[in-house]
Amino acid sequence: MDKSLEDKVSAHLGDKVDGPMTKALAGRTFSYKYTSGIGYRVSFDEEKVYFRATIPGLKALVIGKTGKNIPKDKALTHVAGYIVCNDVSARDWQRDPGKAGLAPQWCFSKGFDKWLPVGPMLVSPSVVGNAGSLQLRTLVNGEIRQDASTDDLLFGVEEIVSFCSQGTTLEAGTLILTGTPSGVAMGMKPPRYLQNGDIVEVSISGLGSVRNKMVFE
Repeated sequence: MDKSLEDKVSAHLGDKVDGPMTKALAGRTFSYKYTSGIGYRVSFDEEKVYFRATIPGLKALVIGKTGKNIPKDKALTHVAGYIVCNDVSARDWQRDPGKAGLAPQWCFSKGFDKWLPVGPMLVSPSVVGNAGSLQLRTLVNGEIRQDASTDDLLFGVEEIVSFCSQGTTLEAGTLILTGTPSGVAMGMKPPRYLQNGDIVEVSISGLGSVRNKMVFE
């Protein structure tokens, strides 16, 4: 049985949400700078003290044809392919008022140098369609933290591309992350944040895997 939207958002956050807050959390979008790649190491600056770093595994898509106000039925014609990514996130810099400010934010906390490693290949929609029904798995030191189908995501590729292109030109080469299933450290009780030396591997069936070592420098 499919979980409701409220159940999916609650499972991801680790807290029960309902009503208008569900749609607000489920539909949020944000952008951040990208300075990583397929490299093995993900660096953490110890001076910034990342007490609460997490590793959501995600399916990302790359825009192949520039477009604006793209209808859902044309969305896949603008997608070059899909790639696996590790959306490293500093939850203290996202939610702690002493670091994030008075309102929670997602941009700065996800955009530190060498974060968001991706790889290992770009897989065309001609091979996997809209990349639904693929199995996403995230391991930390060999332990399964996330294990779910990409069909469990709140929004499909067509909806995401159409939504993000409203009034905004999506340039060829744009990387769009599609969201993550439950199992992130923030939603665990108690939370299990990353430690120095942890090995994180994110894999998606048909897309390959990206494996990184967390290094506190």
